[in-house]
Parts: sequence; C-alpha cells; structure tokens
Amino acid sequence: MGLFSPNDELTNLKEDVSAIKKQVAELLAEVQSLRAAGHPADTQPATPATPEPSPQTSAPEEKPADAVAEEKPADNASAAEEKPDNTEAVMKSLTEMKGSIDGLAEKIDTAVYQEKLIRDLHDELQKMRAGLITDIKRGYALNIISIYERMAQTSARFNPSDEAFDAEAMKKLVDGGMLYVKDMLEDEYSLTAFAPEPGSPYKPKEHKAIRVIDTTEEEKANTVSECIAEGFRDDESGRIIRPARIVVYRLKQ
Repeated sequence: MGLFSPNDELTNLKEDVSAIKKQVAELLAEVQSLRAAGHPADTQPATPATPEPSPQTSAPEEKPADAVAEEKPADNASAAEEKPDNTEAVMKSLTEMKGSIDGLAEKIDTAVYQEKLIRDLHDELQKMRAGLITDIKRGYALNIISIYERMAQTSARFNPSDEAFDAEAMKKLVDGGMLYVKDMLEDEYSLTAFAPEPGSPYKPKEHKAIRVIDTTEEEKANTVSECIAEGFRDDESGRIIRPARIVVYRLKQ
C-alpha cells in the first residue's frame, strides 16, 4: 500500500479498527440482552406446585394467614430491582471504544493523506527531473549543432580541384573553427584548454603519455617531448577533465 515499500502501519491500523468494531458489536449485543432482561412483564416465574402429603407423614401443620403472607415470594419487580444493573458500565466501555475507533480512523486518514502527498511529490520530482535532463540535453545538442554548422561551412569552401584554392586561407579557416570551439567550451562550460610546452616536466595527473622516446640525456628524462592534443581543465573546480596527450622522454638504461 505504501509508495516505495509495503505500508505495515496502515495495515495494522485497519486490523485494529476491525477488531475494535467487533468488540463494540459484542458489547451492543450485551446491552440489548441486559435491557431485555430488565422488563418484568416479559418473564414471570412459574408457581411451584404444592406437594401432596405422604401416607407415612402426618398432615402439615396449619399456619396462620399472616405467616403465609410473610413467606410469599417477592414479586418480579422487586427481584428486578435487586438484580445488579451493568448497563452503565457497558455504555462506558462502548464510549471508550468509540473514542478509540475515532482516534484510529483519524490516524488512518492522516497516513493516507501523507502517502498521497508523498506520491504527488514523487510524481512532480519525476517530471522536474525529466524536464531538467531535457534542458541539459538541449543545451549540449544546440552547441553540437553549432559546431556541425561551422564544420559544414568549412567543408563547403574546401575544394582542392578549384584553381583558386588557397591552402593558406583554408588553414586559417580551420584554425578559426578550432578557436570557435575552444571559446564555446570556455564560455559555456568553464573549460580551459592547456598544452604543455616541450621540455616541461611530465605530470601524470595532467598528462597522458601516448608515446615514449628513449634518451641518454638525464636532463630530458621525464620531460615533455611533444604535445599531441591539448588537455582541458575545469576552471571552477580545478579538476582535469581530460589530460593532455603527450610524448615523453625516458632515460635509456
């Protein structure tokens, strides 16, 4: 019944309510029974028959009329008055049970409301997450499309068979495209390109050695011979997003 796991609390509360309702029904039946027993008109005790004298026994001694009147059993009304009345106690128990049921019902309503609130918040977060991912993807996609358009323009102007083809102008056009991409990475994503100079120390955290060149000169050992591809660093955190690809010198034994 719960959103992420079975909600035992709601189940237990419903079971408690069912048990209390059963108890209340039993108490109500008991109250009705007690009230029915309290009406003298409904029940009249049977008059016991007078036993006949036995032949071996003498006739019973006659008693005065006053004595007979004194031994006359009390009427049904007097017996009903002497019988203890438990109606008040039962009604009190019923009232307590009703209060317990009302309290449990309120708890169940609260739990159901909380579960609905959590479910609604979960659905809302899922929608926000989907929208956030879409917005992020859209930003990346637009930048990639912009780079694609720039490369398409460069390709349209690249025609080696043309007599007016200028290789130097073409190189400038490609360099301009690279500069455009580099500026986009810096402005949009705070990523700065870096290229280690030849002869600078080799730094394993910032450089990735693509190739190794042996050298007998100790001063060149563990230094950069050539930078093949620039690396990129996050300006905000200082982390290396991609190490620079380099060729490194290694001291020959």
